[in-house]
Amino acid sequence: MTYVLDASAILRYIDNEPGASEVEKLLKKARVGDALLLMSAVNWGEVLFVVLKAHGVDAMNKIESSLRSLPFQVLAVDHVTAREAAEIRFRFKIPYADAFAAAVARQNQATVITADHDFTLLRGAVKVQLLPTKGKGQTP
Repeated sequence: MTYVLDASAILRYIDNEPGASEVEKLLKKARVGDALLLMSAVNWGEVLFVVLKAHGVDAMNKIESSLRSLPFQVLAVDHVTAREAAEIRFRFKIPYADAFAAAVARQNQATVITADHDFTLLRGAVKVQLLPTKGKGQTP
């Protein structure tokens, strides 16, 4: 099975928030070859930006180093993927970075793993597995 990790999935994993255990299960499957995990470079950059903004450059460097040891591939963005992401963004009105996760999922017949409810706007165009919502007072 192939899965595309949205930035929110990795952030939930890093912060041990609701859905972290689901992401951990997928990482374990990928380690033994029972799953293929992909991520767009755009979504990778989004993860790094969120960590940098919240915790600074040292924390970002530390997180980046530890994430690189995890069994998922960060895919470079080419013109074909960028075009597909633009079309998805236009058609479904989802945020641009999310459109890259959706484009990678469509190209690889994969399921997007996300905590972001914007993906419900895709109306069946891409398979989506939503992680559990956070409790009151927590940001998405």
